[in-house]
Amino acid sequence: MALRLLEQYFELGEQPDAAAAYVTRAEIYRDTGNIDAALDAFEGALAEQALQPGHRTSSWLGFAMLVAEAGLTVHYSRALEILQREVPQAAFPVERHHGHGARALILDDIGQADAAQAAARSAIAAANESYSGFRNHPTLGLATVVDSLFDRRVADLAG
Repeated sequence: MALRLLEQYFELGEQPDAAAAYVTRAEIYRDTGNIDAALDAFEGALAEQALQPGHRTSSWLGFAMLVAEAGLTVHYSRALEILQREVPQAAFPVERHHGHGARALILDDIGQADAAQAAARSAIAAANESYSGFRNHPTLGLATVVDSLFDRRVADLAG
């Protein structure tokens, strides 16, 4: 049902929130196990963002996390490229935690143990941040749950 509504949205033509709609499409595909369609939708969101640089979504992180967690080696280069560009711009500690963590998993899988450990330690540091950097919202975007399989894998790499 949700995918059908998204398709109708895209059929309307150019939309100001197309990048966010692509992310929603990607998350649905990811959650239903259609990995290739999820990756395509994340790429669609990234392309839309390139057209509207002021409109950021979580597409970069969704793409990289999916690639890293699923061990999609054919997409490692693209994920690392995205992470290199986006992690330094991440507004929230949870984004930095997941971004550095995804990078750590990929680097470990391609045999770059030292770089993987450094990225994992950056992920742990971001997860331990207690202030968001936003005066009026000091806890916004903190990494509050760090006990998933992803987090355990990153912690193992950090040493």
